[in-house]
Parts: sequence; structure tokens; C-alpha cells
Amino acid sequence: MIPSERTNRPSEVSEVTALSFTTDTRRLARLLEDRETERVGKLPLARDIVARRAGCAPGTLENLRKGRLKRIEGWLHRKLEALLVREIEAEIKRLTNELEAYRRAGGDAAQAPQMARLVAAVEEAQRLIGASQSSEVLR
Repeated sequence: MIPSERTNRPSEVSEVTALSFTTDTRRLARLLEDRETERVGKLPLARDIVARRAGCAPGTLENLRKGRLKRIEGWLHRKLEALLVREIEAEIKRLTNELEAYRRAGGDAAQAPQMARLVAAVEEAQRLIGASQSSEVLR
């Protein structure tokens, strides 16, 4: 059976258990909410922003965080995953620009411990994004 884009059941998307699918979706939602909370300062406001981007109600994210959803739709999982990937890609771009500005100013990343950590973080994030995108092809 070939999975369609409209499939809502995780068993038709890949060989994952319902528990791992649920846990992964909760983790994605929590990460997105926590990252947005760092930016805006309050969880309810952050939840509203993430919900709007994900195309769901803020109550859905709240119920997801508190473990009150009995059924998690496949489209929501895919949307949260795509949002997190997009957010990480934007962070990589920002860090890469910061690193390039440092290098243009004559700094040597190998000599500055903070810049060396920045380079390592950018490379690791790029590796993870690459691995995530190649695993999507396998699904």
C-alpha cells in the first residue's frame, strides 16, 4: 500500500508504533512552544503563535502537552516537524551570517573558543537537517 499525503494514521505512513508517534509529536510541539516562549516570554502567547503556524487550535497544543489527546492526526505531526526544521534552518542561516560577519571583520574562528563552538554548532545542525531530510525521503 502506498501512503498518501492525506493519511492520518501513523501505521500507514511508516513502521512506527502509535506510542513512538505520539511521543515524537508531543516532543515536537513542546520544542516549538518552548523555543517560541524564549522569544515572546509567555507560554500562552507562544502557544497561540505556534498553533497559528501549525494550522490548529491552541487548545490542541495544550492538550498535546498535557497528554490529553487520544488520537494525534498525521497531518499535525508532519506540520510540526516541518515547522521545527524550518526554524532550525533559519537559525543555521542566522548563525552562518554571524560567523561570516566575524570572519569579514578579520577574526579567526580557530583562535576564538566561542567562534569554534559556533562553527561546530552550525556544522552539527546542518548534519542533522541533512539527516532529517534524507529520512523523509525514506518514509
